[in-house]
Amino acid sequence: MNEQLRPRSRRMFWTVLALTGISGVYIIIVLVNLFNEANMAFGLFASQKQGIEQELTAREVPFSDTTLSARQVSTMLLIAEDVTALPSDNGLASATRRVLVQHLNAASMTLREYRSVRSRIGTIINESRTSAASTSLEPLGTAAPRFMRVRTFFTKHLDTVGLTSTL
Repeated sequence: MNEQLRPRSRRMFWTVLALTGISGVYIIIVLVNLFNEANMAFGLFASQKQGIEQELTAREVPFSDTTLSARQVSTMLLIAEDVTALPSDNGLASATRRVLVQHLNAASMTLREYRSVRSRIGTIINESRTSAASTSLEPLGTAAPRFMRVRTFFTKHLDTVGLTSTL
């Protein structure tokens, strides 16, 4: 009788051990994801990001390098208008930083996407000044006149003071 239970108990032991191992791996995966989400939401652990990137909440997603979306154009216009309107005093860097962080977080735009869009819009505005045709401003749509009023934002790089690292 004891000999019949032995193979069955070994099989049960290995089954329980395998299920315990699978459960342990599952619990570890859940905890790692939970801590990662908590870190993203509350910044619990030291960030590897530098400068303004520490304050941005957007996650990296693919974006088109060839066409400008309405979200990108409107966000860039709001940033350009707000930064251009800032008074040039001692608090310019922190004020510029606040404007950038506010608008980039509201639009879920990463710093990489912001720099790409800024560069493309700056190129469009520069081409429109050298070209006599008004078709060069077509990618900006109806916002083109407003962009022309704040073109100093693109030519003088007014946002660089807010993008510099504070470390």
